[in-house]
Amino acid sequence: ETAQPIFILGMPRSGTTLLERIVGNHSAVKAVGELQDFPIALKKLAATPSVRVLDEATIEMAGKIDLRALGELYTQRAGVFAGDSPFYIDKMPLNFLYAGLIHCALPNAKIICMRRNPMDVCFSNYKQLFATDFSFYNYAYDIEDTARYLVRFHGLMEAWKTLLPKHAYVEIHYEDLVENTEARSREVLEFCGLNWQSACMD
Repeated sequence: ETAQPIFILGMPRSGTTLLERIVGNHSAVKAVGELQDFPIALKKLAATPSVRVLDEATIEMAGKIDLRALGELYTQRAGVFAGDSPFYIDKMPLNFLYAGLIHCALPNAKIICMRRNPMDVCFSNYKQLFATDFSFYNYAYDIEDTARYLVRFHGLMEAWKTLLPKHAYVEIHYEDLVENTEARSREVLEFCGLNWQSACMD
């Protein structure tokens, strides 16, 4: 049986790693890191000419490709990292751009979006030097660009929250997770269809 993906996404520096560590400590889950397999699978099927993994043409083609094939290609690429685990975590924060496509291509996938205080996210992104050869983070070189990016992130997440079913998509607030760690962790595990294990608090 194919392992089920759990996508933990959100703005970088919003608590995605903390949640990955909690859920990844469950015996049925393997944390496989920040995979680029979903964007690459989409780009491959979209067959758009640019060297960019995401651009206007690729977004346009996303509405025309076979979404089942997209899910299968992603699973073939990413599922190998799961080993014998029934579930695996793909913690690429920027998958927030693809949440709608992820649900359409992988209807059984669980999508968890981390949200954090906007001022904290802006400052944390601005002071962090991300991969300099990965243009998706170029917004973080300027504090105003970072703020604009965050505003658009919030708008997109509001759209996903409206469009995606509650059994597939949930939001967790970083501050709440820190203050009420066990309670929120229990909710996340239940959302993922996993029983509670105290090891998740380790």
